[in-house]
Amino acid sequence: MQFIVHIGAEKTGSSSIQQFMHMNKFTLAELGFLYLHNPGRVDYRDISAFCMNQGHADLYLRRKRVNTSSQRAEFDKDFLSDFHRQMGAATEHIHTVIISSEHFSSRLDDLEEVERLKLLLSEYASRVKIVCYIRDQAAKVCSQYSTRIKNGGKEDFSDYFTKYLDKKKHGDLYDSKFELWGKVFGYENLGVRLFDKSFFNGGTLLSDFVRQFPAGIDEDLLAIPKHKNQALSRKGCEWLRRLNYFFPESVRGYTVVEGFRVFLIDTVALLTKGEGLKLNSEQKALVVQKFSQSNAHTCEKYFPDRERLFSD
Repeated sequence: MQFIVHIGAEKTGSSSIQQFMHMNKFTLAELGFLYLHNPGRVDYRDISAFCMNQGHADLYLRRKRVNTSSQRAEFDKDFLSDFHRQMGAATEHIHTVIISSEHFSSRLDDLEEVERLKLLLSEYASRVKIVCYIRDQAAKVCSQYSTRIKNGGKEDFSDYFTKYLDKKKHGDLYDSKFELWGKVFGYENLGVRLFDKSFFNGGTLLSDFVRQFPAGIDEDLLAIPKHKNQALSRKGCEWLRRLNYFFPESVRGYTVVEGFRVFLIDTVALLTKGEGLKLNSEQKALVVQKFSQSNAHTCEKYFPDRERLFSD
């Protein structure tokens, strides 16, 4: 049985891929593809949390009240039970299992963590293919900031940008990321893709992702989701950032009613349509300085026919 593990990266259309896979999971199952996910979610967030080392800070685990070693042990036990239940329910005609969590890319930054994933899958997998989309870091940091504000962030963009550049283990140093994943799963099993419409096989992200599967699929059989995770405009980011002081995402550890946050974000987005957040010339230069060498190495190894990794 083959596994396709979509690891993100964040802000490269992962939500659209997950919505698409979840919407079509029964059709895909008839064609021999099993899509694993958390109950009540369209992704498999628990699996990336399970793979993280003890003590690795993670907001998702905190929200699930997993704060102590005993609570983590109980979480891991429940996850393994659910994982093996889903795998045990796979019928004989299932030939490919698909897992998607962009948090693999953003959370697993240690060899032991990635090896934990390989060990978990090895009981069932004859081969594991890792699929990862990568994006120009200048555009990515702006999109990440929009998401941070949607999640209750209060810091202004200049502070966020400085922290982004100063990260010690930086997930957007793509050559280092793929060195880690290739060391564990084999470089020949890495499917590195550009988050770029001009690069997509089939012209769209969803078509490109389906074409990473081992057998041809008639895409006309698959429904296309309407969901789009749109970034806020520059003005929208600032409006919502200020509103977050009065309507925080959580109070004393308790998450505010999700429906209200959705209403607040949608209202701000509707009232502040316009140009999205972009870096100024000085910030662009700092991004080039930080990532140019890594991008050149990534381009040379995975896209040798391109002059540069990302288009201007």
